Amino acid sequence: MSADLRANLKQAGKIELLEQTKKISDLANFVYIRQKGVYGNGTPLLNAEHLLGDEPFIFTYSDDFIVASPVRLQADD
Repeated sequence: MSADLRANLKQAGKIELLEQTKKISDLANFVYIRQKGVYGNGTPLLNAEHLLGDEPFIFTYSDDFIVASPVRLQADD
């Protein structure tokens, strides 16, 4: 979790939300890339290629993280 996010949540008194985001950040390795300019959807993925290697990954937009039933993103076993 980014230091900016932690500081903003703490300053706003959103302690419960801060604790929830800490739990989420412990579930997996999360990486986000801020795209500068309008280069299309593939640019962030290409910029993260060196981080991905042969590991499974999810490519999504930040506003796609929602609580859904059934779960929209799950691993194939």
